[in-house]
Amino acid sequence: MIHESANIRSDGYINSRYRYYALALLTTSYMFNFVDRQILSILQEPT
Repeated sequence: MIHESANIRSDGYINSRYRYYALALLTTSYMFNFVDRQILSILQEPT
């Protein structure tokens, strides 16, 4: 018996809710990476 994923429609496209969740997750991780780099550059002592 083959079970289809709940996020994949019968025509092969991924559910839009899953796409927006993945986009939000990637955007949030990018934002945290950017903020972390900015904080590190602010806290770094000038040489």
